Amino acid sequence: MAATAAAFTLATMRAGAVQIPAIGAAGAFWPLAAAAPAGFAGLDSDIKGMLVNWPVAFPALADYAAGCTSGKVPQSVAIGASQADLALPIQYPNKLVAIGANYEDHLREMNASIPKGAHPVMFIKPPTTALCGPGKVQIPDGCTQFDWEVELAVIIGKRMRKVSRAQAMDGIAGYSVSVDYTARDQFFPKDYFFKADFLRGKGQDGTNPLGPVVTPAAFIRDPHDLRITLSVNGAMKQNASTAGMIYRIDEQLSSISQFVTLEPGDVVLTGSPAGVGLPRGEFLKPGDKVIATAEGIGELHMEIG
Repeated sequence: MAATAAAFTLATMRAGAVQIPAIGAAGAFWPLAAAAPAGFAGLDSDIKGMLVNWPVAFPALADYAAGCTSGKVPQSVAIGASQADLALPIQYPNKLVAIGANYEDHLREMNASIPKGAHPVMFIKPPTTALCGPGKVQIPDGCTQFDWEVELAVIIGKRMRKVSRAQAMDGIAGYSVSVDYTARDQFFPKDYFFKADFLRGKGQDGTNPLGPVVTPAAFIRDPHDLRITLSVNGAMKQNASTAGMIYRIDEQLSSISQFVTLEPGDVVLTGSPAGVGLPRGEFLKPGDKVIATAEGIGELHMEIG
């Protein structure tokens, strides 16, 4: 199906207080609500609903995308990509699972050495409050060491419980771009009994942007050969290939599923490469402009507040 399907992305647009689920195709965004009037049936009213029934939804979305690019859907319903105010694509996943310490170059810059074991480092963030879309990212109260970590995000499209590595990739609906912002001074507090405080360090409100779109897995040739980058005020900070992952995506999903059931619409962050600010003593300040990219997916623009 990947060879013949019309290419598209999944997105959610803002129109005041209203969220408008849409697909991206032919340089514009086409609301899902316009599908049925144009004769395209079987589409849910939101992106998460599409992911819950992904095997059926994907071909229906591809048909709709073909209709949008061929003129069967009126151009009047489309919103040009430059005019679209994009929000968090998925409103909201059930779970946001993150993989830590997953690039050798990042471990080296942090002066860390972690032998590869049976399972990667895994932790969960609060999805409905930590996640946000493109736009403003607020430095947490009291944080003086706000750092960046670009990551490839995996969007789950199938329920997975105790799956093997061979089964895991079939459960992926798509991919997106994410930044796992970290309050370093609150992640490693001097007055804390444990070595790290994951909630304060990586789970505070609005510190995990994702987007601007979700690109279906069918349109990504090889998720282990993508260039991911992050720049601050135009200066490149991170520039690496996902080939540098220690635990590949199939290993990550299989490992997570041994302990926690993955569900359609869940998000898994796959780790960050070298180039974070902490080793150089560089941290974000209000007014900084951050752009994160993933090859074949898009650019996630953020302003630090």
